[in-house]
Amino acid sequence: MRTGGTKSCGCYRAELSAQAVCNNKKFSANIGNTENLKCSGGIFKSSVVRGKKNHSGVIGVSYDKKEDMWFALLMVKGHYVLLKSFKDFDEAVAARKNAERRYLYQNTNDEVSI
Repeated sequence: MRTGGTKSCGCYRAELSAQAVCNNKKFSANIGNTENLKCSGGIFKSSVVRGKKNHSGVIGVSYDKKEDMWFALLMVKGHYVLLKSFKDFDEAVAARKNAERRYLYQNTNDEVSI
C-alpha cells in the first residue's frame, strides 16, 4: 500500500465478494443448504473423502503426538458413533472400518458413491 503496488488492505475485496454473493441468485438460494455437502447416501462427503491434511492415509484415523495414541472417529447425523483411542494403528483402522460397515453401509452392500 505504501509503494502503490497494493491498492487495498483487503477490505475492498471483502466488499466486492459480498456484492457478488448478493448479485448471484443461485448462490444466495443455496446458502445454508447442508444437502450440498452430502453425497447420494445422505452421508457428509467429509466423512468419506480423504482430505489433503490426512497423514495417516485412512479417513477418520488420526495420530495424537501428545498422547502417543491413534484415534478412530466417525460422526453420523451430528453425533460421534465412534470416538476411541488405540495404541496400535491397525486396531484404529479396523475399528473405523467396522464402524463404517455398521453405520454408513447398513442399507447397501457397497461403498458410498460420491
